[in-house]
Amino acid sequence: MPFALAASALLAPVAAQQSSVVVDRIVAVVGERLVLQSDLDLEQALSPLEDSPVAALMGPSADPLQVVIDRAIIRGLAGNAAIYVPSDTDVRDRVTTIRSHFADDTAWNAFLLVHGLDADRLASLLYSRLVVDRYIERNLQQAERGAAAYAEWISHHRARVPIRLVPAIDDMVPGR
Repeated sequence: MPFALAASALLAPVAAQQSSVVVDRIVAVVGERLVLQSDLDLEQALSPLEDSPVAALMGPSADPLQVVIDRAIIRGLAGNAAIYVPSDTDVRDRVTTIRSHFADDTAWNAFLLVHGLDADRLASLLYSRLVVDRYIERNLQQAERGAAAYAEWISHHRARVPIRLVPAIDDMVPGR
């Protein structure tokens, strides 16, 4: 009996491993910040629904992964400086703006569910996005706000932050 118990304890991780499911994956590491596939998916979903200077400066053909990487860089630059902190009203207004793009509660709730969001998580995410927006508005002068000026401005910051793209596991397996 003790042998059977020990054997089942040893085989349990193997059984669990065979039935594993990828819930999310790391697509990049920006400094010490992880960028997940879900962050990338959410960027693609939110970008057309909000008026953000990051997306506007990068243009409609911007690579969503680069947008998420830039947001992570800028969020790191902004830190928790009070000057960039949005008010609760600003966050609520951003939620309202995004919510206005959905026909009804069913569509809105489906959007939240697909992206693993609830009201608190969405508010936290939008808070962070607003910090990035405020950092750009304060540090990239109005006269310099164009795709070329943004590219030059952000390139200096990109050069100072280690960025590592993480390939998908399927891309790392030989013969696949």
